[in-house]
Formats: sequence, C-alpha cells, structure tokens
Amino acid sequence: SIYDALLIQDKVSLKKLPTYRGDKDWKNLPVGTITTYETIRIASDASVRAALKSLKGRKHHAYPVMIFNEVESRRELHAMITHHELLDAERDNPQQKVSTLVEGQRVISVDPRDSIRDVANTLVTADKMQVPVVSKTDPKRLIGIVTLHDIARQQNAIEDRLQGQAS
Repeated sequence: SIYDALLIQDKVSLKKLPTYRGDKDWKNLPVGTITTYETIRIASDASVRAALKSLKGRKHHAYPVMIFNEVESRRELHAMITHHELLDAERDNPQQKVSTLVEGQRVISVDPRDSIRDVANTLVTADKMQVPVVSKTDPKRLIGIVTLHDIARQQNAIEDRLQGQAS
C-alpha cells in the first residue's frame, strides 16, 4: 500500500519490532504516552477554501473535523479529512462545506489507555495513517491524534536506547 511505500521511503520498518523485554516492552504502554494533544482542527461548517486557508503552512496528512453541538455548547469530533481530499474538493467547488465531504463517514478512534500495539494493529487493519484519540466515556470528545509515524518514532527511540545499553 501507499503507507508501506512511505515507511520504506523513510527507512522505517514496523516489522522489526523488538522482542519482549518485560517492563521495557514499550508496545504495552498506553498510546496516550505518544499522543499529540495539540491538534489542528477543522470546523465542519467551514468552506473548503476557508479550511485550506486555515491550514496554510501545515504539512499534516489529515485533520479532525469538528461539529458544533448546540445543546451542549461545544465542538465534537465528527470525522477525519485528509489534506489531499481538501485539495481535490477545492478544484471542484471551493465554497463547498467540509461537512458535505465527510458525510456518512465512520470514524475509527482509540482510547488513550489502549496499548501502542493495539493502536498500531488498528491503524494497519483500517489502512489509516492516523487515528483520533477520544475519551472512553465520551467518544465525541477529541483528546488528540496518534499517527503511524508517532509509533515508528517511538519504536526507533526505544531500539536506539536498547542498543546503547547493550554496548
């Protein structure tokens, strides 16, 4: 898949996981330890042009789309949209609302207490590059984002540290 090609291009191998090391088994750590909590969000009622303007200079693969819940007076996770989808939509109809692009989308999300291993499996199985991290008690409350790159970075950092200890 394209994701495998990108990982190979970046010289990242998710298949080269370390063997079990008891307490040092980082794959069992909660994904909340590597989650990005400062997320760039897009309002579902924004036009495609306005959304892209707000992302000027940003290089993320995808963004959470938030919808305003008038009853509770707060923004809630509605969907995820890729930068590429926004660029394609801008060519067709720049005034189109983001909400129409993600209509009917099923959001795959994870809990911050899920293990890094389980989240990696979820990403690979769902063929996604990133997944929103949400509250277990309130699945519409966005906590952050975790990506395959976050997991690969964590794996490489642990591998480097373990190799340094073995020297």
